[in-house]
Amino acid sequence: MAREETLEKARSAQNELGLPLVVTRENIATVNNKYWLTVSIDKKPFQLPLVNVATVEQPLGIAFLNSNNTKNPRLADAMSRHMALLIAAQAPTAVVMPGSNKSEYSIRKATQRASYILGGMDIPLIRLPADRDREKVEHQIGRDGTVISYHPVTLQAGEEKYIGIDAYDLRTLHHLCPNGDGLLIVDDVGTTMATVTASESLLEYEESAIHHVAVFARESLDTGVYPPLLGPRLHTAMFLPEMPFGQEHAEYLFAPQEEPPARVL
Repeated sequence: MAREETLEKARSAQNELGLPLVVTRENIATVNNKYWLTVSIDKKPFQLPLVNVATVEQPLGIAFLNSNNTKNPRLADAMSRHMALLIAAQAPTAVVMPGSNKSEYSIRKATQRASYILGGMDIPLIRLPADRDREKVEHQIGRDGTVISYHPVTLQAGEEKYIGIDAYDLRTLHHLCPNGDGLLIVDDVGTTMATVTASESLLEYEESAIHHVAVFARESLDTGVYPPLLGPRLHTAMFLPEMPFGQEHAEYLFAPQEEPPARVL
């Protein structure tokens, strides 16, 4: 397929995707004495549990977007359909994703669907193994691979997660996307963007390299400047607020280790 035809299909995907959905505090619902955030994904309503990622004394609630297809199959499918448009709109040469039990199914399905939307092109997908156990990551990438540590927002202070890439995947990526051209890094949620930043470090491109990033949801503090500006190379389908609460609200927020499923409305 000619590049111009692919770009035309990408523009059609962008038009179908439309502007990102902006979710605010007004979308909070209380069910059984717990807080949930009501969102619409692929024209289907869901309630996402609000999880406290800070302390009981100063709670900070964020929506727990768990697209694990074994726990939330309807959410996983809705996300993959919507995310497919987000990916297709960039017409990428290759997609890189951080490995995650929570989001891997949706991103894989979304990349397959994006390939179909773009006319049947086969978009290569490179997975970066990630785990709290460094040895597991090292085992997956082999002796010639590279591993680095990072701190996602959902981990407690002092805890680390590890992410890596094997030497073959790194060579393949630099062949497919020289200087980052055509590269799209995809993740489910961007809050501190620590996972994306760690992924970028692993890929060993020069600082002048240009690539794009797509996160299904961009989370940020609702402090009066919301939603945040994305910049020209960051793309999202939805803005979700990080919400500070008073201590009296702590009991209404889920603890991170609970990982409750989304509620289908």
